[in-house]
Amino acid sequence: MAAIARLLRRVGLVLCIVALPSALHANSVTAVSTFGPNHLFDCCSTYGVSGGVGLPNLSIAMPFTPTAPSTLLAIHVAITYNTVFSNAFSLALMTSNMGQPGSILESWNLITPYPVTSCNHCVVTALSTQQIALQAGTQYWVAAFPGSDIDGNWNLNVIGAVGTTAFSVDGGKTWTVNPNSALAAFDVIGRASSTVLCLAVDYREQSALLDVT
Repeated sequence: MAAIARLLRRVGLVLCIVALPSALHANSVTAVSTFGPNHLFDCCSTYGVSGGVGLPNLSIAMPFTPTAPSTLLAIHVAITYNTVFSNAFSLALMTSNMGQPGSILESWNLITPYPVTSCNHCVVTALSTQQIALQAGTQYWVAAFPGSDIDGNWNLNVIGAVGTTAFSVDGGKTWTVNPNSALAAFDVIGRASSTVLCLAVDYREQSALLDVT
């Protein structure tokens, strides 16, 4: 009988577990919100979002910078319209280019069913299908562009939120920024990033005897 001694020396094993969100609502995070309670906003003070015959071409954009990483779920905006005109507009999540709106990351064609001054807590929702990764500390812009014939309004916030806004008169080809301006009412909702838990397991030195006949 031969005896072969096998020595199992110290081995370090790192076990990582990815904790995926089990419920989107429970794991949602607010990247930014300028709404008051229950999506409250100013019913009667607005920025223009307009375009069409006899109307100025106006687009408007609001900046935000997440403090934590997340995956985009939805954007809510307080956009109303003059019922004499149509109610179609587009919304875009954009990068930041030297402190103003840059390229489009995701966009939506939307309609607002809310006449101007009719409601101070009614919002239009854009649901993300591309699940854009929002990086902490990175500036983004939410921009509203007019449809072919809309006299629209992006209502202002009632919580005193101010920042640098941007507007365009050529469909977003160029932008003009306005620092220290009242922000329009909007929010950006994301899904919390997956949590990775790592456990270091230390197997102390052991020896085992293997008998071979």
